[in-house]
Amino acid sequence: MQLLLRFFENAVKRERRRRLKVNELGRLGEAYITGFDESTLFYSYNVSGVQYETSQDIAAVRDHLPAEPERLLGVASMKYMMNNPPNSILLCEEWCGLRAPLDGGHPARTRLPGGPQE
Repeated sequence: MQLLLRFFENAVKRERRRRLKVNELGRLGEAYITGFDESTLFYSYNVSGVQYETSQDIAAVRDHLPAEPERLLGVASMKYMMNNPPNSILLCEEWCGLRAPLDGGHPARTRLPGGPQE
């Protein structure tokens, strides 16, 4: 049991390190959020003529998202690794590429608490 718990903790730490590395070294791009569930955002993007369809586990940063995730559907910013374009993120602990419409319908970038301000 303890071994299983340690494996889970290591997986969580590895995923966090991956997100932060993509944030630090990744290139900005544009994505389209196509769907969501309780702990996952599904999105697609194009890099150098290649279309990618992927998802990101958002369980670790779920508390920072709007209560109505359907507001996130549509265009978003994303970051990806130039040497491995499938390695991408929509958000992490220090950056967020999600856009949520304001009451007037104009897009606004969602900010995570403690993250860099624009």
